[in-house]
Amino acid sequence: LLVGERAGLDRGIAGVEASNDARVGEATPVRVRIVSDEERGTPIVITLGEAGRELARTTVLAPGPGAEATAELRVVPTRAGLALWTARVAPLANDASPDDDAHGVAVPVAPGKLGVLVVSAGLNWDLAFLRRSLAGDSTVELDTRVRESGGGWRSLERARSAPLVPADCSGRAVVVLDALSGADLGPALDAALAAFVRGGGGLLLLSGPDAGAARFARGSLAPELAFTGGPSFGALA
Repeated sequence: LLVGERAGLDRGIAGVEASNDARVGEATPVRVRIVSDEERGTPIVITLGEAGRELARTTVLAPGPGAEATAELRVVPTRAGLALWTARVAPLANDASPDDDAHGVAVPVAPGKLGVLVVSAGLNWDLAFLRRSLAGDSTVELDTRVRESGGGWRSLERARSAPLVPADCSGRAVVVLDALSGADLGPALDAALAAFVRGGGGLLLLSGPDAGAARFARGSLAPELAFTGGPSFGALA
């Protein structure tokens, strides 16, 4: 039994839904369900924040009394762990029930994928085995470039020609050189690779045929690499 007059209009959040597969560096969808007594079509601003920092913002139209509207937001997590996000609707003057203006959600965020760049002199069984192993790991983002006969590069994942440039070393966890040294990539790429390794990046070297591991005595990283053995079958020491 309702007694008295209506105190004012109300808008609020009925619920928040977020993905359980959030990962650092990847856009994560968040759905916010909105209810409002306002006239249908009234714009309502929704924000999503964490620890006082705004992560996303959008506007939906009021669905009218007795109905729900859904706001779609996308957030790119920057760190792994349990993220605590809070969705809010813009405050309404004389809101009859301000307690439902905010709603929190806990989202488990997995670490970002490990970027692995593989640069190979050509297709071979070692390369095939390595790619098969890495492709089965969901935490790895693989980018394989194979030198073409004309001197260009082909991306095996994208099945098309793809130039290899110094910026391709950025954002990677590991670079793999297969039967190529930094010197074989040209001065710009050689310098970028050296800066990547000296900055903490991982480097895996596959010696390949002919010169073998001795090929890595050339290039900007040569001073950091020591070798034992003959010129054809040198091994990293």
